Amino acid sequence: MPVQTFGMGIGSNPNLSRQSRRLYIGSITTDVNEQNLADFFNEKMTEMNIGTGGPGNPVLAVQCNYEKSYAFVEVRGRTATYCFYSNNPVL
Repeated sequence: MPVQTFGMGIGSNPNLSRQSRRLYIGSITTDVNEQNLADFFNEKMTEMNIGTGGPGNPVLAVQCNYEKSYAFVEVRGRTATYCFYSNNPVL
Protein backbone atom coordinates (compact mmCIF):
# COMPACT_ATOMS: atom_id res chain seq x y z
CA MET A 1 0.00 0.00 0.00
CA PRO A 2 1.51 3.38 -1.02
CA VAL A 3 2.26 5.94 1.65
CA GLN A 4 0.55 9.33 1.29
CA THR A 5 2.95 12.19 0.60
CA PHE A 6 2.71 15.06 3.05
CA GLY A 7 5.10 17.43 1.28
CA MET A 8 3.84 20.90 0.51
CA GLY A 9 1.73 20.39 -2.58
CA ILE A 10 3.57 17.25 -3.61
CA GLY A 11 1.56 14.12 -4.31
CA SER A 12 -2.00 13.59 -5.40
CA ASN A 13 -3.78 15.60 -2.68
CA PRO A 14 -4.91 18.97 -4.14
CA ASN A 15 -5.67 20.31 -0.63
CA LEU A 16 -1.98 20.15 0.25
CA SER A 17 -1.20 22.28 -2.78
CA ARG A 18 -3.86 24.80 -1.78
CA GLN A 19 -2.60 24.94 1.81
CA SER A 20 0.91 25.67 0.60
CA ARG A 21 -0.39 28.73 -1.27
CA ARG A 22 -2.21 30.31 1.68
CA LEU A 23 -0.89 33.08 3.91
CA TYR A 24 -2.20 33.35 7.46
CA ILE A 25 -2.99 36.89 8.55
CA GLY A 26 -3.67 37.29 12.28
CA SER A 27 -5.25 40.00 14.42
CA ILE A 28 -7.52 41.44 11.74
CA THR A 29 -10.17 43.96 12.75
CA THR A 30 -13.67 44.49 11.42
CA ASP A 31 -12.28 47.33 9.28
CA VAL A 32 -10.62 44.67 7.13
CA ASN A 33 -12.67 42.94 4.47
CA GLU A 34 -11.86 40.48 1.71
CA GLN A 35 -11.67 43.14 -0.99
CA ASN A 36 -9.35 45.60 0.76
CA LEU A 37 -7.11 42.76 1.96
CA ALA A 38 -6.88 41.42 -1.61
CA ASP A 39 -6.21 44.91 -2.95
CA PHE A 40 -3.46 45.48 -0.36
CA PHE A 41 -1.67 42.19 -1.08
CA ASN A 42 -2.05 42.56 -4.85
CA GLU A 43 -0.46 46.02 -4.63
CA LYS A 44 2.41 44.92 -2.36
CA MET A 45 3.10 41.72 -4.29
CA THR A 46 3.20 43.66 -7.56
CA GLU A 47 5.60 46.22 -6.03
CA MET A 48 7.85 43.41 -4.79
CA ASN A 49 7.48 41.42 -8.06
CA ILE A 50 6.15 38.37 -6.18
CA GLY A 51 3.66 36.07 -7.89
CA THR A 52 3.41 38.24 -10.98
CA GLY A 53 4.62 35.67 -13.50
CA GLY A 54 1.24 35.14 -15.12
CA PRO A 55 -1.86 37.01 -16.19
CA GLY A 56 -4.14 38.44 -13.52
CA ASN A 57 -3.61 39.36 -9.89
CA PRO A 58 -1.32 37.39 -7.55
CA VAL A 59 -4.14 36.97 -4.98
CA LEU A 60 -6.66 34.30 -5.92
CA ALA A 61 -8.97 34.37 -2.88
CA VAL A 62 -9.35 35.81 0.61
CA GLN A 63 -11.25 34.28 3.51
CA CYS A 64 -11.85 36.30 6.71
CA ASN A 65 -12.95 34.88 10.06
CA TYR A 66 -14.03 37.87 12.15
CA GLU A 67 -15.01 35.83 15.22
CA LYS A 68 -11.43 34.59 15.58
CA SER A 69 -9.77 37.67 14.02
CA TYR A 70 -7.79 36.00 11.25
CA ALA A 71 -7.76 35.69 7.49
CA PHE A 72 -6.25 33.46 4.84
CA VAL A 73 -4.97 34.95 1.60
CA GLU A 74 -4.59 32.42 -1.21
CA VAL A 75 -1.93 33.39 -3.74
CA ARG A 76 -1.08 32.11 -7.20
CA GLY A 77 1.90 29.92 -6.34
CA ARG A 78 3.88 28.33 -3.54
CA THR A 79 6.89 30.46 -4.46
CA ALA A 80 4.98 33.62 -3.50
CA THR A 81 4.01 32.14 -0.14
CA TYR A 82 7.59 31.02 0.46
CA CYS A 83 8.86 34.55 -0.26
CA PHE A 84 6.58 36.00 2.38
CA TYR A 85 7.44 33.43 5.03
CA SER A 86 11.18 33.33 4.33
CA ASN A 87 11.65 37.10 4.17
CA ASN A 88 9.11 37.78 6.91
CA PRO A 89 8.35 41.28 5.65
CA VAL A 90 6.32 43.61 7.82
CA LEU A 91 3.74 45.09 5.49
